Amino acid sequence: MGSAYWTGCMALKGSQTAEARLNAAYQKLMATLKNDYESERKKLIAAQRTWIKYRQEYCEVEGEIKGGAREWQSTYTTECRADLASGRATELEKLHKSRFE
Repeated sequence: MGSAYWTGCMALKGSQTAEARLNAAYQKLMATLKNDYESERKKLIAAQRTWIKYRQEYCEVEGEIKGGAREWQSTYTTECRADLASGRATELEKLHKSRFE
């Protein structure tokens, strides 16, 4: 796997890419819900906030369990956040596509 520093840098790059994709998917769906879907929009906001809290807590635990040494904990936590962000982006993209494309 290499050094914790190098692996951490790669994990951070992957996390930034996943976060950008997630943000784009969320913003696209929110823009589509802007006018005629106020109830759904509010529910999506609440769901996203809950998901963010879940991801934060879960990935910290995963990092601690998998990581061992502190340097690896942050790497595993970052990788977890990237993986979950990518999965959530896919969910939001599918949701948008199922209704609006």
